[in-house]
Amino acid sequence: MPEWAWVWRAWCALSADRQWLVTMQMVAPPMGAPVFQSRPVPRPVAWAAVQGWADRHDLAPVERDDLLALIQGMDAEFMLISNERGRE
Repeated sequence: MPEWAWVWRAWCALSADRQWLVTMQMVAPPMGAPVFQSRPVPRPVAWAAVQGWADRHDLAPVERDDLLALIQGMDAEFMLISNERGRE
């Protein structure tokens, strides 16, 4: 859908503003000492970053609401996929 390409471009640009949380996980091999591994976990893009993008692109209030809802939905899916990959 080309008419929604601007949302994809916004999400890609805003991903640079994403914060990551590093978690530690203990892995215990069958015949060895436990090892700690770190794993980055993505956090949602901040509301202020989305609003800043909307300001820079002069979005109308309805477009801002749509953008925020769509970015939050895309973030939720991204975090779900990232967390599933981290468990592998």
